[in-house]
Amino acid sequence: LQGSGMSSAAGSRSPTVLQTNSPTADIVQVSAPFSHISNLLFRTTVARSGGAAIQVKAGHTYVDHVRIERTYDGIDIKSPNSGGNFENIEMGKGQSVAGNWNAGLYVGGVHSGLISNPMFNNLLIGADEPFATALVVLDDGVDTPEFSNCSIVAFSGTDSTALLVR
Repeated sequence: LQGSGMSSAAGSRSPTVLQTNSPTADIVQVSAPFSHISNLLFRTTVARSGGAAIQVKAGHTYVDHVRIERTYDGIDIKSPNSGGNFENIEMGKGQSVAGNWNAGLYVGGVHSGLISNPMFNNLLIGADEPFATALVVLDDGVDTPEFSNCSIVAFSGTDSTALLVR
């Protein structure tokens, strides 16, 4: 699913499920100046070696009331001049029967330019199974990320790094 200036919001109280059987594709890729993604559940049916539930490639994205279950990266913000507000987001194994985690949130990794002021509010990442890299990765080029009311938790017996700052 790709969009330019897209708004994706389900109309009922139950979230719309977006599911992938690709080992590497992004489920939603945002390449627009302004986008709104709301009330969605992201799920995978295969082991993954790349891709994200939400890949922000450009613009300011507003994401709220989203659940992400076992996909390689939950949210990727790896392009300069991209960012946004991310609220009421949950990540964990959930009811996914396949898939694997690399990182829940990956911000940065740009070699020129900046990802400025991404804001995360009410973010819950529960490592009920291992995350290969970390639950949250803040990499080169991320400038002034803001986190409020967030829980990044590796449950007992799960060997995962909670926060990796590079």
